[in-house]
Amino acid sequence: MKICVINFIFFSGCTKAVSPLVKQTRICLGTIVEITVADRDKSPQFVNGAIKEAFAEIERIDDLLSRFKPKSDISRINADAYKRMTKVSPETINLIEKSVTFSQLSNGAFDISIYPLLEIWGLTGNPVFDIPTAEELTEAMDKVGYQNIDIIKQQQSIFLGRPAMKLDLGGIAKGYAVDKAIAVLKRTGLNNALVNAGGDIYCLGRRSETEKWAVAVQDPRKPEGILTTLEIEGRAVATSGDYQKYVEINGKRYSHIINPKSGYPCTDLPASVTVLAKDCLRADALATSTFVLGPQRGMDLINQLKDTEAILISAKGEGLDILSSRGLENNLLQLSAPSAQENERQEQ
Repeated sequence: MKICVINFIFFSGCTKAVSPLVKQTRICLGTIVEITVADRDKSPQFVNGAIKEAFAEIERIDDLLSRFKPKSDISRINADAYKRMTKVSPETINLIEKSVTFSQLSNGAFDISIYPLLEIWGLTGNPVFDIPTAEELTEAMDKVGYQNIDIIKQQQSIFLGRPAMKLDLGGIAKGYAVDKAIAVLKRTGLNNALVNAGGDIYCLGRRSETEKWAVAVQDPRKPEGILTTLEIEGRAVATSGDYQKYVEINGKRYSHIINPKSGYPCTDLPASVTVLAKDCLRADALATSTFVLGPQRGMDLINQLKDTEAILISAKGEGLDILSSRGLENNLLQLSAPSAQENERQEQ
């Protein structure tokens, strides 16, 4: 069994002259988080202080929502909430409530009660060496279902209505943390910044007076290949793909994204989904939802939503089938990989 994590290739650069940026990178939320600030009227000392506050906010969110931290709200829910009402913070209640809303919107394609399925497929850090049996799948499926998440607001509590039911907020927590970090940067007086948490990105303001932030979308079958670049200002972008994190069983790779209705990892269609939305929480949840729904139903959902766009990429033989939502065509900056010189400028 092998677990492999492959990060997105996203560039926060442009193809023209590059102005100085202030950038910090840390490991948190189980991924690489990068904060880049382009406010030229602020001193480096001021900017670095603001970035430090933003990272502190991200770490606070991680402490609150990570299932890997025993004292987090999610860990306490997973330990007790299927036995009794478990009191958690209003912030956690709010995020779980939003998660259920996305479950309803996607007809169950997004479901934070997916943890038992992640567990039997070896996607929680515990190795598995064989495909789960029909009995194991049935047992795990009996513990899954967002409809059984009972939110008791008056008592700020969560109750899970099935035995051994557990939650995983991996499909929405990173996006939420990015939004909270952006809120901190805004509060300190910054107007131009990019927060990238392992491919969940928010672009605040612009990279320069004349240039928006440029975010490159990776070819899901060529790690160094770039399919297109998006110009973004004041919006979020998130990508879900079958190449980022997976489990390998008997030589076959299984995606980390599980279909809550079948119990099996999503395969083949699509290979990646990139969603643009007004906030990163929404982009994050919809990227997962659309990936599970598949190209046609996923794009139908996106095209029904206001201020939301997407690119769906499916691998077909040696080629790729690319679908984009109705409003996205005018946001495409380029359709081929940047030159080596352009990449060098983007890294500055």
